[in-house]
Amino acid sequence: GGSGALRVGADLLHKLLPHATIAISNPSWENHRAVFGAAGFEVVEYSYFDPATHGVDFDSMLADLAKLQPGTVVLL
Repeated sequence: GGSGALRVGADLLHKLLPHATIAISNPSWENHRAVFGAAGFEVVEYSYFDPATHGVDFDSMLADLAKLQPGTVVLL
């Protein structure tokens, strides 16, 4: 299933980039934080959704992405 595939990808990514941080959107799928955390990553969040418009909050998302440390992997 999707979670198993995500875990395989997370494990592979951790072998390639063992010191990277993963940035996931907020909101995201509930299992994303757990899967990447279990693979050994530090997990941070970036803004994505605007509940007022029920759409993407581009301004907040871009501002959060600009604050990420170099080398952070962004999960889209």
